[in-house]
Order: sequence, then structure tokens, then C-alpha cells
Amino acid sequence: MNLKIVLSAAIIVSLTACSNNPENSTKETTAPAAEMTAPESGKAVSQPAASEQTAQVSFKVNDTLARTIPNGSSDSEEQLGLYTAAVKSLSLSLIGDVPQRPHRGFLNFSIKDFKLEPAEYSLSANGNHASFTRYETVNAGGGAAYVADKLPVNAGSEMKLTITKMEKDTKATFGNPWLISGSFSLKLVNKVYANKRDSKEEVVISEGRFENVRLTGIPKE
Repeated sequence: MNLKIVLSAAIIVSLTACSNNPENSTKETTAPAAEMTAPESGKAVSQPAASEQTAQVSFKVNDTLARTIPNGSSDSEEQLGLYTAAVKSLSLSLIGDVPQRPHRGFLNFSIKDFKLEPAEYSLSANGNHASFTRYETVNAGGGAAYVADKLPVNAGSEMKLTITKMEKDTKATFGNPWLISGSFSLKLVNKVYANKRDSKEEVVISEGRFENVRLTGIPKE
């Protein structure tokens, strides 16, 4: 009996010593901490695209200055122009809307017979037109479209786009991008999907300016 008591006491003392050992305690607390902090130290930090750092866009929507810079990961579209050499057309997309909107609006100019030099463009029967889509949610949901073109159903709409400067992007490491600058103004009406208009809502975009917006698609000389 005495031997059993002595052995039991020895086992208890041994277990207690192990549980209070500082080395064991350190390993249990620091190892999980290392696992948690390592991903943070190696986490990639996203950087804005070079075009977003150089492009400057500003305009007013119904006399309110628009927000044209991105607002979160779901609102990251680029200010961008695309030239299609086969048909000599320009698609210029400028992003922005009034600050209280959860997502920037999408303003697009479509220009036929685009000249690769400073020039002025307006609505035309051969296809020059513009559109503006406004969103109701942070994920670009609930879009409402407004248009400016020469169709009779959209009478009263207006568009003026002026290209004041075009130059090669000398900092580009690939492709043949150019940088374009200019000004614009529009009067758009809500888009209808028939030749009959039941209502008319106007959006006026004024004091529009853009500088160093990237233009892609121009063939190399």
C-alpha cells in the first residue's frame, strides 16, 4: 500500500513539473502566433495601375461635381480609350458620378471616323453617340441608362467631345498606348426601348475634362 502511494505521488509531481515547464509553455503560445502573423508579413499590397495614377478626369452631373476615383474593389474600372483601326472608331470610357452614388457611373463616347490628332466631335447621323449608366448598388446593380444620339425619339440630346492633345506613352513597357486629353459636355435623356417615349428625364454633364487617359489599339508605325 505504501509503495502504491509513493508511486502515485511521484507521478503527480512529474506531471505537475511538465505542465509548469516554461519551455513547453513558450512553444504552445508562440507557434500559433507565428502561423497567424506570417501571412500578414507576406501579404501582397495592391497598387493602382499606372494609368490610374496618371489619368485625371473631372466633370459635373447636374451641377454636382462627380467622384471619378475608385471606391473599393468592386469599383475599379479604368479610365480608358480603345481605338479600332479596322473601322477607325474610338470608344472612350470615363468613370464617375456624384459622391452619394455607391458606384461610379459609366460614361462612354462612341466616335466614328476618329482622327488620330486634335479634333472636335458632336452627334452625327453616321453613328457618333454617347451613353451614361448610373448604378444604385456598390456592385454596379440597378443600372439606369441615358443616351445622346440623333434618333428622333432622343431629340434634344447633345454631345460635344474635343480632343486637345494626343501623345505616345513613353513610359509604357509593352504595346503601343497613347495618352489623350480633352474636354466634353453632354445632355442625355433616359433610354427607351421603342420608338415611343412615355417619359423624359434629362442628365446634364458639364465642365468635363480629362488628361492623360490611356488609349490602346493604335497600330505601331
